Amino acid sequence: MKVSDIYSELPTLETERTRLRKLRQEDEQDLFDYCSDEEVARYTAWPHHKSIEDTRDYLNRVFDKYNNQSVSPWGIEDKQTRKIIGTAGYMSWNISHSKADLGYALSRDYWNQVL
Repeated sequence: MKVSDIYSELPTLETERTRLRKLRQEDEQDLFDYCSDEEVARYTAWPHHKSIEDTRDYLNRVFDKYNNQSVSPWGIEDKQTRKIIGTAGYMSWNISHSKADLGYALSRDYWNQVL
């Protein structure tokens, strides 16, 4: 099995309060809202977004990953507000060694909450 086999169609996953789904262009402002927060970015592999253009560039890279069926993030959607409040996914995945690194970024508005 290859990573591309698994990522050929990234599934939507749900909990009672949240939905993990592919990001969409219309999520741009929601992403910028938390990606521009230096405290959120402090714990990520990317620098905080200084402009909406930084967020557009990020989304374009994510869309390329979706199109290439490579390791790519889910958007974390608050089901009540339908707002993207973070991203989550595999940072790396080695199927042959049964090893993966997971990561997430979450809006500070949702820190210390049950999602």
